[in-house]
Amino acid sequence: DAADGKLKDMSPQGVSMLLWGFGAMSFSPEGPLLASATAQIAGRIDEFAAKLQALSGPLWALTKLRHYPAEALAAADEYFTRSEANMGALLRHQKPQEVSNLFWAFGKCRHAPREELLQAAESYVGTNLDRLNALDLVQMLWVFSVFNRRPEGDLLPRMGEAALAATDGGTRMTAQQAPRGALAPGHVEAGAGRRGKAQGVPPAGA
Repeated sequence: DAADGKLKDMSPQGVSMLLWGFGAMSFSPEGPLLASATAQIAGRIDEFAAKLQALSGPLWALTKLRHYPAEALAAADEYFTRSEANMGALLRHQKPQEVSNLFWAFGKCRHAPREELLQAAESYVGTNLDRLNALDLVQMLWVFSVFNRRPEGDLLPRMGEAALAATDGGTRMTAQQAPRGALAPGHVEAGAGRRGKAQGVPPAGA
């Protein structure tokens, strides 16, 4: 259709910026645009995942707009677990917020990634604990809880201590303190029990 044709001509970064704008304004466009964007990401996953921002940004936006991007999440899961090179690039990524937003989309949509990808999430957090801000830490803790995963060793208490330290001894974060493109912790939790009411999101237990 027309939406597919236009999106095919856009670069991954262009699609990401378009969807991020919609997500940041909480504006869900009418018509097939979001479904077409999901199909584009899935069909061109190597292009989108080559620069993580171009993948995590639209996945964050689609999820925030309550459009369940199952096809794109499955493609992302397959991409990162396909080879050591792809997984290594994720583990070496220098922008923790983009990694956090990627896993937030998996968690919010209740789309469980493969075991290897969850292990990579733990490894990334452990390696970059001093670089993750409070919001990223809270989001990753929430993701682990969604998938009933207890991080190995002492990572869980270390994450808690780091989150408290990043918020000045436990001062509650506000939406204004959250980094651009991310959700405040309260927003992450809101609606977790209302998945069945969201457009395209499977009901509880699905």
